[in-house]
Amino acid sequence: MKPTLRLARLQDQVLIALGALVVLLPISPLVLPLAGRASGVFLYIGWRILHGEIPYRDLWDHKPPLIFYLNALGLWLSGGSKWGVWLLELAALVLAAGLGFKLVKRAFGTQAAMVSLALWLASLILVIEGGNRVTEYTLPLQFACLWLAAGLDQTRHETRRLFAIGLLCGLIFWTKQNAAGVGIAVALYLIISRLAARQWGRLGRDLVSLAAGFALPSAAFVAYFATRGALPQLWDAAFVYNFVYTVDALSALLQNLGGTTRYLFVTGLLPLALIGYGVAVWAWLSKAAFFNRHRALLSVALIGLPIEFLLINLSGRSYLHYTMTLLPFLALFAGLAVWAIMGRLVKIKVPDTILAGACLALLLAAAGARHHAARDQIATFRAGVQVSSIIEQTTAASDTVLLWGAETKINFFSQRASPSRFSYQFPLYHPAYTNEGLILEFLDAILQERPRMIIDTGNPATPIFDFPITTSAIQERIEAIQASYRVTGDLGGGTLYEPVSAIAP
Repeated sequence: MKPTLRLARLQDQVLIALGALVVLLPISPLVLPLAGRASGVFLYIGWRILHGEIPYRDLWDHKPPLIFYLNALGLWLSGGSKWGVWLLELAALVLAAGLGFKLVKRAFGTQAAMVSLALWLASLILVIEGGNRVTEYTLPLQFACLWLAAGLDQTRHETRRLFAIGLLCGLIFWTKQNAAGVGIAVALYLIISRLAARQWGRLGRDLVSLAAGFALPSAAFVAYFATRGALPQLWDAAFVYNFVYTVDALSALLQNLGGTTRYLFVTGLLPLALIGYGVAVWAWLSKAAFFNRHRALLSVALIGLPIEFLLINLSGRSYLHYTMTLLPFLALFAGLAVWAIMGRLVKIKVPDTILAGACLALLLAAAGARHHAARDQIATFRAGVQVSSIIEQTTAASDTVLLWGAETKINFFSQRASPSRFSYQFPLYHPAYTNEGLILEFLDAILQERPRMIIDTGNPATPIFDFPITTSAIQERIEAIQASYRVTGDLGGGTLYEPVSAIAP
């Protein structure tokens, strides 16, 4: 290998590694000692998995299961510390950044890859919201799908390629269902292109290969939970609940257009990607030579970006981290835009080293903005550590503690299990999902396990002892709990209830 080529490759690797570190250091346990709400649930479930419990059967959450086992792996690797999960995040991001960089570089050149990488990583900094997000782990899988999709029109190893895409999409689906837009886009591209060429037999083989890959992890998860008596609970939580959680797509799209994309505009990623999207559409309509060279890749991306945008808006929520599933598509189109613009500015030559430095400067600026915006969040996280410490000091390791609201992270950091599989109670207050049986299950668990503490976090969405359904059986259990517990004070801003038998006369 020539020295200049070796140096260029080293420069690329350094940019990828430093970029990933700049994204994740501001949300490392060194800076954020606790966790956000969703991350706290994943950490708690991962911790309980290491103690033999099974998601859905023993631990309620509506995410597909892979995220819980990733958190369990991270905790196992670091002896129960959040650092292990952070290292898995770092590994996933380095892999995603490397695949994305190589994908854009192969199609549009090194400088386009540098700019694309810097812009999507800078955007990630602004939308990652505390880290350990489900879609952090789907990013490398999405980029890998696009990498494989680039060769969809090749007949060599076609079956293997499609099987691999299906397998990756299956893993994406069992991590976060609405991140699987790339799989839908691949299937649609196969249908459109093969039908247009009247390749009926090839289309059938392609779809069977794709479906077989998808079925492999799906069958594994179904078999695993079925043998552990948790399949009905998995279906109820990860599918039924998510169906009722979803609202009309068009309505959500109109409501959340600004909320879900504003930070993608700030970094310049979305405007540049929209230019690239327009270039791709023009190239397709005009049958440009470069489009024909990258027909499969660009076609899948053209189909996939609007599909993924619709999918992230189905819930009717405008959480910033939802936009992470758009990043692989936006990265590709941003790279295309840079390539097209630089092709018009052939007289301007920017050395790769200077461009790499500018990209790192952009990432550092985004990291600085993220840290400044997160000061209140950091203070909240640290306050949570204090509450966890108080619980740990005043209860035994075998005691259970109920956080009434949505603060499962306190259970994890205090290492105190919840008395119920509903460690947070949002589903019990969703009128289209909850029922008497679920509420009675929750209340009976409190009466049977007799938690050492019940802490009412004051969340207005989960008013204590006030469910959207009222029956005589529910009221009977509530009165029994109220007779057994008394308010004893305030604990970190939450009302503390303790058993009457534990209160000194």
